[in-house]
Amino acid sequence: MTLLWAALAAAGPPGQACLHDHTPDDLQITAERHHERVVLKIEVPCGLHVYGSKEPHGMPPQVTVNGEPVPARVPKGRRVVVDPELPASYWLEGTVRIEAKTAAHAGEIELQACSKSLCYPPERSSWRAP
Repeated sequence: MTLLWAALAAAGPPGQACLHDHTPDDLQITAERHHERVVLKIEVPCGLHVYGSKEPHGMPPQVTVNGEPVPARVPKGRRVVVDPELPASYWLEGTVRIEAKTAAHAGEIELQACSKSLCYPPERSSWRAP
């Protein structure tokens, strides 16, 4: 039964209450190469989100190769109104797929993870696509 609760906490649907707090260190990033593109899969744990491409103020994920940005298709995100006095935000939760136009086998992704109450500083993570 303990494993079931752990699985539900790690992979619950967006907006579900979590059984424990997560930090950006809990994000998992994998990469697969498909000819002239790389698909990055980001597992965003329950209770955290990253910003989608429509986000007006936060930082959507950015893919780089050798320090240079590469074109990437970042999902728009789910529209969320946190404060009616502020513009809507666009969140990505759960499994996020980003398609980058590059034939490179390695690079970095910079993203900012947030909870409902705070945003962590942006972090850069390396990826490698076999």
